[in-house]
Amino acid sequence: MGVVSVTWRVGGAALRSVGAERLQRAGAAGERASPPGPRQSPSPGPKPAPAPAPAPLPHSAAPSDRTETSGEAPSCSSDQAAGYPTAPPRVLTAAETERLARSRKLTPSSTSVPPIGLDISTMTTELIPDEDGFYSKAKKYWKNIPPTVDGMLGGYGHISSIDINSSKKFLQRFIGEGSGKASAGCALDCGAGIGRITKRLLLPLFKIVDMVDVTESFLAKAKAHLGEEGSRVGNYYCCGLQDFIPQPQRYDVIWIQWVIGHLTDTHLTQFLKRCQKGLRPNGIICVKDNVSQDGVIEDEVDSSVCRDLSSLRAIVRLAGLHLIAEEKQDNFPDEIYQVYSLALR
Repeated sequence: MGVVSVTWRVGGAALRSVGAERLQRAGAAGERASPPGPRQSPSPGPKPAPAPAPAPLPHSAAPSDRTETSGEAPSCSSDQAAGYPTAPPRVLTAAETERLARSRKLTPSSTSVPPIGLDISTMTTELIPDEDGFYSKAKKYWKNIPPTVDGMLGGYGHISSIDINSSKKFLQRFIGEGSGKASAGCALDCGAGIGRITKRLLLPLFKIVDMVDVTESFLAKAKAHLGEEGSRVGNYYCCGLQDFIPQPQRYDVIWIQWVIGHLTDTHLTQFLKRCQKGLRPNGIICVKDNVSQDGVIEDEVDSSVCRDLSSLRAIVRLAGLHLIAEEKQDNFPDEIYQVYSLALR
């Protein structure tokens, strides 16, 4: 989804110091430091927020060959499923990341996707020293998640209707008849899983929907989950978003929900640039995701990060996009992360 508070590169010692100080303060307040707060099995989407800072769970993006088909799920390379122990979050504050951003001339931190006119090196480089491991670990994690709505929402399947209804109201502001509004022709569901959003949000509003997800078994399950309406799914792409290239000028809406935490800042910036090229006239990109209160927090269990709003807005600007609307999700359980929807163009 602040000025350059994109969480820039810092020395490991400084990072550990900030994390230790935060955990020490939590301990002094009588709070559990490792891991604090309630925690269910790690999962996508909404997730219990530890005290004092939550741990994120957006949905899936990991390496895989890009495959395109029409009407059936393509195959992906397979990895053995594995689970991972919890670990205390590591955090930099927004103020620190802004100071660091202003004081350094930065260079690219990744070669997995060619840089697109922008040299950035972000704090995800420090939180994620092994980028290949970050993506492969997430891919293995998702292979162990059941292909159900409850699995997609980490045990919070009961909030699916609240989520969909809010998303529909948000999205309908930007599509339909009228100047500057997007058409209702074709949408792309990023981190689509089994098609929860495709089925209940996008197919009722658009003629054709494409789906992209890194987990082959989720896309295979989507055919049954979508039922007869699945005939209007144009393409199933089994691919991580860091490698995915949307077809140019195909989409009226690109919907990206609970997945950006599985991308480094560099790859997220580049992916948003590619999404912009995939839009038709008046098309929009919608990002809906967990938002931390302060800085960027790593979850080593599902191999993801959760960004604060300042960092997310900065990435949006670095991608050359304009934030045209921003909305906080209401009526979610108090114990989970705050969730924001951003409309970009």
